[in-house]
Amino acid sequence: MSHTDQCISLVIDQESALLTAGVRTDSAQLVRLLHPNFVEIGCSGAVYHFADVIVRLPQSTSRMMELSDPQVVFATDGAVAIVYTLLVDAQPHSVRFSLWVKRVNGWQLKYHDGQIMKPN
Repeated sequence: MSHTDQCISLVIDQESALLTAGVRTDSAQLVRLLHPNFVEIGCSGAVYHFADVIVRLPQSTSRMMELSDPQVVFATDGAVAIVYTLLVDAQPHSVRFSLWVKRVNGWQLKYHDGQIMKPN
């Protein structure tokens, strides 16, 4: 496996971890995985920043979420961008885009965007 493939695999694993209740309710894990300049544009169009997520996410109720069909948009030694379908309670919910960047302390999510999927 190439170095870039290892980076992609790690990023997908970390993205999947962010969907679990164990990580979502653990502020220390969120601080480790989210870039200090993290920005998210939620499905509602609301914009969230690092401080918002660190406070809001551990208090939110968790549903069964799963990453499906991840596709790499681009990958370098310092950045990986992926697009995937988010399954909520095993049903397609939204299309997600995530940009991960490599920092001294590991890979961190810097930007995240979600768009609700419309029924066919």
